[in-house]
Amino acid sequence: MKILFGAALAALMLVSCDEASEMHVVQRESIDLSGVWQSSLGECRLPGTTDENKLGKGEHPTDMTTALTRLYPYVGEVTYSRIINIPAGFADKRLDLIMERTKSSTLWIDGDSIGHLDHLYAPHCYRLPELTAGEHKVEIRIDNSLGSVPSGIHGSHAWTDATQTNWNGILGRFCIEASPRAIHFNNVYVISVAGNHSRLVDNKNDAIHDERLDTLITWIVEQTTKHIDNITVLNDSNLDSGISVVNVRGNTFVGVHGDFDSHNKSKVSDLVMMLGFFPTAILNGHKHFPALSEVNGIKLIQCGSLAGSGDDYTIEKRLSGKPSQTVLIC
Repeated sequence: MKILFGAALAALMLVSCDEASEMHVVQRESIDLSGVWQSSLGECRLPGTTDENKLGKGEHPTDMTTALTRLYPYVGEVTYSRIINIPAGFADKRLDLIMERTKSSTLWIDGDSIGHLDHLYAPHCYRLPELTAGEHKVEIRIDNSLGSVPSGIHGSHAWTDATQTNWNGILGRFCIEASPRAIHFNNVYVISVAGNHSRLVDNKNDAIHDERLDTLITWIVEQTTKHIDNITVLNDSNLDSGISVVNVRGNTFVGVHGDFDSHNKSKVSDLVMMLGFFPTAILNGHKHFPALSEVNGIKLIQCGSLAGSGDDYTIEKRLSGKPSQTVLIC
């Protein structure tokens, strides 16, 4: 099954997903990894930091008067290890090791390398191979040395001693999560369509085409999901930033914002003539409320606003609407 999501606020976003079973809420089981761990600096408790566990030499400046100083600062690699037990009921499930907050990390299970992640903006999530029931050795190397991140990060709030400090360790949620394999999508494709609601000038008549904040959406999604290997952001399918074309199971869907393409025969004909083909459906937003119609066999699907609308402008134009999300199952 493929699912196509259409959301219109400042942009219309389409997501196509492969091979998922019926959609339902699943309570996921997990193995809590908090507790005592062995590290290359000595025994410690995780979640926690080397500071909290008083690991390292405890060397710190004693003459600083402009800021508080750490008693146990540590910069470098630390390897944390522990034997865990996989229950028999986890044998046929997908397993993910999750560290909610950490620094550059590398993971091994039973001596086999699982992977490496170095982002600071999201949890580190490792998909594990199939593990037999019983004991397995987990080793996690955390590196907070200066060379583990780009130099531009060194002065950021995520790193500097002037804010949260450059700590080493694992914080927050720390577990192995088990979930049925059938509920996961093999691949997710993201397509973004820009509109006129985020133009850089107040008067829409003075706006320059493509000078819109919406054009950043694709780049932001791509950067924040680049550590997830089954999410693909499609940039080359756009005829321009205001039109996207995507094929799902032999059906062609065209995404437009809707400011240039109204739901009437004239506007639909103009768009089809420009495209040079008849799409299965045209999806648009712009008017803040969901609607469905058809012109000469082409379905016209108007998506609502994720945030809803009810400001002075939309009320005066009688265009206010409740928050909504349009989902097409193809």
